[in-house]
Amino acid sequence: MSSPDESALVANRHGHGNFAVERQLSAVGEVHLARIPGGPQVWVVTTGVEQARALLADTVRFSKDSALLRGAIQAQLAKSDHGVRLSGMYGPSMMYADGADHARLRRLVAKNFTGARVELLRPRVRELTARLLAAVPTDVPVDLVATFTFRLPITVLCELLGLPLEDRDKIHEWTTALVLDDRDRTVPSSDALADYLDRQIARVRAMPDDGLLSALVHASVDGDALTADELMAQLFLLVVSGHETTSGLIANTMYALLVRPGRWRALVADPALARAALDETLRYDPPVRNATHRVTLEAVEFGGTTVPAGQILMISLSAAGRDLGTTDDTADFDLHRKVRHHVAFGHGPHHCPGQQLALLQAETALTALATGFPNTRLLDASPPRSQSSILSGIAALTLVLA
Repeated sequence: MSSPDESALVANRHGHGNFAVERQLSAVGEVHLARIPGGPQVWVVTTGVEQARALLADTVRFSKDSALLRGAIQAQLAKSDHGVRLSGMYGPSMMYADGADHARLRRLVAKNFTGARVELLRPRVRELTARLLAAVPTDVPVDLVATFTFRLPITVLCELLGLPLEDRDKIHEWTTALVLDDRDRTVPSSDALADYLDRQIARVRAMPDDGLLSALVHASVDGDALTADELMAQLFLLVVSGHETTSGLIANTMYALLVRPGRWRALVADPALARAALDETLRYDPPVRNATHRVTLEAVEFGGTTVPAGQILMISLSAAGRDLGTTDDTADFDLHRKVRHHVAFGHGPHHCPGQQLALLQAETALTALATGFPNTRLLDASPPRSQSSILSGIAALTLVLA
């Protein structure tokens, strides 16, 4: 077990993310005590991919119940000078619910993300990708994140939910703050987003439309409508996770390809490798580096270290993807890797329902970039990362499209 250390959770500020830290942690044990900056103490598990899958699917020893988690966090924060207000991200969404509650909340959303429903979106995603890339300047330095990688998924998200497209930038500003480990920014941004969503809820309650927001407002499962808290929490989850993670996947993949130009040339020569590149990024440099919080329901042992009941636990998805127990080349990005083991979209009951939509957008974007801008080159070999205990997406990627 390592001593409490923010380095176990905070992404490296630049470049290749957290790999050196996670390799060091994995070498000394399976579980590590750490503290989220300005937040609670947590236990970070760095194990192989099979062990990670088992932990992610374990609903007996671990809980994701919102009330239990908020209580555990607030109990710790009450002892500090940071106060106890938490953002709306910790509300009773399908991400923070167990058992029947989780199944009920997930059922309302998952039907909108089936393979067949996502496939119907393919022409629209291609159209939006072409339109957005056409607006990005070429042959001059640009930040691909600001000009494209976040704009594509947030546009798709707004259309899916039925939110006004002109609100994209302010929604992104709020969600970017919400994923940071900075409560001075997350709480005000949470309040602003909640106020905004309250207005949108009132709009579709008065005038229903065919968007997912309207469907959730008027939803009922076996006659049981969402509570106000459940509705808001579901919307927070969809708005934040619906574009921040997809933007990170596109940006992280572009960086991995361009930082070694031979990789980029291989994709340009064979754009059909786009999906392989994304799968390798999900293993090698996932935009979600740690699975969201769980609370231990009983004492749990990891390699001789016991984590008591009532503790907050996070499972490292990036450490699992680079499982040193599988092969000796997991530390390298390989476009032609035959087998890729990762849990980047989670596993078990809380497996990400938006996986197919995220991959559709990312593959469409990567293919369009490789075919339309074959001479693209990276200008910043050490780009900044999201400062988050959960996410590890590249925050700005300076390059020249050509």
